[in-house]
Amino acid sequence: MRKVSHIRYVGVNHALGLVGGLLSSQAYPNSGLWFMIFPAVALILIGIVRSSPRQSLGVGFAAGLAWYASQIPWMTAYLGPTPWLALSTLEALIFAAGAYLLNVAYLFFKRGQHTMWSNTLLSLSVASLWTAREWVASNWPYGGFPWSTVAMSQSESPFAGIAYWGGQTAISFTLVFATAL
Repeated sequence: MRKVSHIRYVGVNHALGLVGGLLSSQAYPNSGLWFMIFPAVALILIGIVRSSPRQSLGVGFAAGLAWYASQIPWMTAYLGPTPWLALSTLEALIFAAGAYLLNVAYLFFKRGQHTMWSNTLLSLSVASLWTAREWVASNWPYGGFPWSTVAMSQSESPFAGIAYWGGQTAISFTLVFATAL
């Protein structure tokens, strides 16, 4: 019976990642609900940290596939479904690798005492790893997929001004840090 509940728990984590990934598409200018990026990132992070490192790969892949595939359905009109699915899958693999690193960072900080300082360091680590994963996805392969970062969802939000201090990277870092904190 214990195994069944564990499987259900893993399924919930994957569902959290999937729903977070789908929800992210509502934050981009097409829908204009920029504030939806906060629950989207939060759901993904919850799914990742509640998983084992190995399971976080699956949660990250589900979240990444939903994140990217839900944001570029227009691509099928011009190129067909194969490039859309291939690009979404490749980006989901990068997302999965980032989820693994996020999970490992969480487990590292979870071992110690939970203080305001350790929670802040964890949130800084999460924001740094998320932003690094976005950088990889934005630059690889063939110039990457730069229009699907957290920052790109904030073009019409009060947070857009953060770009003055550090570009899109600063926006993504700040919003993920605030969500993780």
